[in-house]
Amino acid sequence: MVESKYVSGRDGASRGSYTLITDAGVEIKTAYEAEVNAYTDTKNTKLGGVATNATKYPDTGEQAFLDADRTKLDGIPERGAEDAVAGDYLELANDAQWSTQTTFYVKLKETYISRAGAYRVKFSIKTMVGGISCYGRIYKNGEAVGLLRSNISTSYIEYSEDIAGLARGDLLQIYCKSQFAGQQTRVINFRLYTDNPLHSIIIT
Repeated sequence: MVESKYVSGRDGASRGSYTLITDAGVEIKTAYEAEVNAYTDTKNTKLGGVATNATKYPDTGEQAFLDADRTKLDGIPERGAEDAVAGDYLELANDAQWSTQTTFYVKLKETYISRAGAYRVKFSIKTMVGGISCYGRIYKNGEAVGLLRSNISTSYIEYSEDIAGLARGDLLQIYCKSQFAGQQTRVINFRLYTDNPLHSIIIT
């Protein structure tokens, strides 16, 4: 014999409002499963069909997103850009002229590297007193990485060197000094070149 029970109205509008139901379990379950996010028998059956350590979704057969897939994504360069390769296409020009009269190296130019890889680095230096040497060198994050360059001419001479192993966030710099204190050394046209530039290049 099914036991009859009184339960309060679901809307809670009146504490004195009660409804007589003859099969509390069935009716409560039916009312619950009518909710949008209810955990129903159908959902329970579907969940039961998923194997332990499953690699596919049972309904679509599509591959699940696994740890191995995450590892592959981690290997994709940021912004989808491949590493820079040193070449002859101008990637960035830091052309302003700067100078120093010190006999120790000081930083005169600096460029932020936004894409890892290798770059062809060019810069030009000259002395303001003919026959007296001026010096320039490529640095990375405050450490010398390029060859020591010198010029005794009052005309600019351009130097070129490929610098590899750069990471995103590195700072490429040009440090300069003069042979004698008070003798001015100038640097200009600090430029980076690649074989695979991120932007379009005008050829003619």
